[in-house]
This record gives sequence, C-alpha cells and structure tokens, in this order.
Amino acid sequence: MNTRRVFSAFLALALLFSLVSSSIAQSTAPEVKSSASIYYPWDVDTFASDYAVTNIGVIYLTPAQYPFISYLKDGFLNIAHPAIGISGDCGPGDTWVCEQLSYNIVAGSLSEPVLEKNELGQYGISWAFENDDHLIMVFTRLYSTTLVPYGYIYGAVINLDDNVTLKGKPAIAWETATYTPEVVVTLHRDDNIEYILYRHNSDTVNTTCGFNNSFQCDVIYSVGGPITLKPSAGFELTSDNLPRITFQVNNPGGIYMMYAYPQANVDYHPNCGPGNNTWRCITIMDNVETTANFDMAMGPSQPHVAFAKTDTLTVTSLYHARRVGSIGGNCGEDYVYNILSGSIVLTDTWKCTELATISYAPTAKDFSIQVDADNLPAIAYQDSSEIYANLRVFRGNLTGSWSDVEVENGGPGESNQGREIALALDVNGMGFIGFIEDVPYEENVKIAYQLHVVYMPIIRR
Repeated sequence: MNTRRVFSAFLALALLFSLVSSSIAQSTAPEVKSSASIYYPWDVDTFASDYAVTNIGVIYLTPAQYPFISYLKDGFLNIAHPAIGISGDCGPGDTWVCEQLSYNIVAGSLSEPVLEKNELGQYGISWAFENDDHLIMVFTRLYSTTLVPYGYIYGAVINLDDNVTLKGKPAIAWETATYTPEVVVTLHRDDNIEYILYRHNSDTVNTTCGFNNSFQCDVIYSVGGPITLKPSAGFELTSDNLPRITFQVNNPGGIYMMYAYPQANVDYHPNCGPGNNTWRCITIMDNVETTANFDMAMGPSQPHVAFAKTDTLTVTSLYHARRVGSIGGNCGEDYVYNILSGSIVLTDTWKCTELATISYAPTAKDFSIQVDADNLPAIAYQDSSEIYANLRVFRGNLTGSWSDVEVENGGPGESNQGREIALALDVNGMGFIGFIEDVPYEENVKIAYQLHVVYMPIIRR
C-alpha cells in the first residue's frame, strides 16, 4: 500500500478523534484536574419550555457524580436527573427522568439543593422550604448509586409564629457529625423587626424551634425601624461543622454585605448572636447593589461570596470576595490572629475583587458561585451590559488571574439568558448550570455543561 496513502488515512482518523467527546451523564468521564477544567468548552440544551418556573437549583450526586436539576412550579418540587440504564421522559431528547412532588410549597421559598449522606452511608439530596401550614420543612430524596430512588425523609424543622413572615428562601446544610440538617432563615415580624434565625443541633431546650427539644433556634442578627434585611441569607458549614452566614442589611445610607460566625471573645466588637456577644457580625463591603442578589459558597477552609456594586454613574460591577484571614485582605475589617506578630490585630480579613461591568443600570442581576478543590471560585452570572443579557462564567486560576467565558448569547432570537442561575461543580471542577431563557412570549429552562475534550496529536512528515 502507498505509504503516503496510509499516512493520509491515519491523519484523517486523528482528525476524527480530535472532535469533542462529551457526556454530562456518565460516571466514567475522564478525571480532570480542577485547574484544567477552567479551559473546557460549554454546551447548552433546552431542558423544558415552561412558564412561572422559579428557584432553580443544580447539584452533583456523589459518588457517581450525576447532575441533578430541581425547580419550583405551582407549589410542586420538580426533580430531574439523566436516564441511566432506563428510558427517559423529559429533558433534551427525553434523555432525563423527571419526578414531580407536591408538598404545598409557598411560592419562592424552595432552597438550593444540598447533598446529604446519612449514618447508613446512603446518599440523598435535600431541600428546605415553607409549606402552606407556615412550617419550615426539610425534604430529602434518597438514591442508590445507580440513581434508583428508594425513599425519602420529610419533616418540620421550624414552627413559624403567626406574626412572622419568611423573607426569600431558607438555606440548608447538613451537620456531618450528627447527620442532622441545620437551617438559616430571614424573618420579618409584624412590628417591623427583622432577624436572621439559625436552627441547629443542641442539648438546650428551645421551644422556638418546636417539635423537638434536640434543636435550638438562635437569633444571630436583628434590625428594626427603617433598617431592613435583604431576603435569603447565605449559609454554609465548614469541614468542622462550624456555621458561616452571609446576609445584606439595607440601611438608609446604603446596603451592607455582612458576614457572621461564632466567636468566644466578648471584648471584640461589633458582636451579635445570643447575648449579643457570642458571634461576630462584620461588614465585608458597604453600598453594594440594591436590586441584585448575592451567593455564597464554602471553599476547602474559608467562604467565598459573589455580589454586585453600583457606582454613582449607575455602572454595576460583579465582585468576588474571599475570606483570607490576617494576610492579603483589602476589605472586611475584623479582629484576627496574625501569625507574623503573634497577636490579635484589627485588619482587613477579606479580599474583594472587582471582576467586570455587568450592567449600566441598577437593575436586578443573578449570580451563582461554587468553589473547586483548589479553592478557586467559579461564578455564573448574567451580563446585561449589552442590549440582550448573556450568560457568562468567571473562573479563577492558579496564577491568580481570571477567565471570563460566554456560555450562552442573548442576541440571537432577541432572548435574555441567565435568570434564576444555579451552578454546580463536580469533583473534577467541571461545571453544570441551570437557568432560564426569556424570549418573547416564552420561557425556557435550559442547562449548560462543560465538555470533556480529547484531542489526538497530529503527526506531520
């Protein structure tokens, strides 16, 4: 056979295998270092055409790393995952399996999903929400490693008083030592007092939680009069099950991005929590955006926050903030131990970074942040700086710089991309996003996922 003809055939085969190989449903996807996943491309599919969908959430179920999407519609919790070994009934090309559950969920009150692993080693996905009986509930759907649902846990965790209203949605995290859910809610009382309530495991009898004396509800921060709290606090637990809470306070002079954590030294101010001295509540940044939301994620050791800030010219910018401790901060003044001086010092303990202009008007924006195993943040955000809104993702990398990638463009079809954004990262840092596309007279629930790309080398002679 002609040598040149053989080589041409080999070259064509190499080019064929250089095409994208992708799957969002396969647990056998190649292992990727978190830092490398930044550079993998994105693909987008329409999951469903539907109206009045809210509270989109996404998550990966371990150990198989299957993506899940959930959302709220007409009081129903909708859950979906890829069809593995069975026939699908929803999603792109009916390749997903959908389940609809009715728990009389109050509009807008469904939390983001969180992963749960119980004392039996079973995995599940949990949500917190308010039901029609004015109770904060936790629902957990249990799954086998092959995505077969085999049970659920459902129960009330907070009994809301008649004169109290939930603002936004709860935030939930699982305490891994006792396998119990902890919940944070933002509440409004009829006398115009608003407060952050933290429900957690405790031996102290506390009837404000109701139902079970093994749990305690603590007021972490409260305001009144002209000062209010923005809806939906952020809440995460560290690897040592220590609570970390972020929230925004609406003062007449501006909105403050706040951070709260338990502490034992009563001499440090300002303090908060039970007794007004058991927690620290500090300001990360003041005068942040009034209409945008914010999102929080826990890194390997410290929290990260994504939020927006508008200057006097109505230019709105996306910000990232990360708790850094005593060295390297430029915002979030706090008392902290300095390893260089060997003493407690008052210094900036967060690093705040302005990332991009996302709008030229102070209008509502949406963000979702996650942190990979290298403590590098990924922020999915809506960019409305052009005529139509685009969905983009910022990723930090090991060099200290950032990449900014467009996932879905809003120009074609006069659409706006990126409402109700939810972002998840798998163990390799590969991203999965759920969001809403707004087009004239229609809304679409869409999913975006990163592609595993394998390029074969081309040998030249």
